[in-house]
Amino acid sequence: MAKFPAFSPEYRRRFVESGLWLDRTLYDYFSETVRHVPDKVAIVAGERRITFAQWADEVERLAAGMVRLGITQGDIVSVQLPYH
Repeated sequence: MAKFPAFSPEYRRRFVESGLWLDRTLYDYFSETVRHVPDKVAIVAGERRITFAQWADEVERLAAGMVRLGITQGDIVSVQLPYH
């Protein structure tokens, strides 16, 4: 199976030290937003409105389900959406 290229620790360190990377994940930003504005609408899907707190609950349930399936850190997960 092909490996995805990874940045070396030195390469990553240079970008973090230069300020180009903030050394934070998307989940870090998401969690911060959930803490600050949990009741703000995050997603509008037709008539449905989902707050950041509700979205966070869905994310946690999805993550727990993936763990139950045996998915661990470093595993590659893909999503295929229909084309219309």
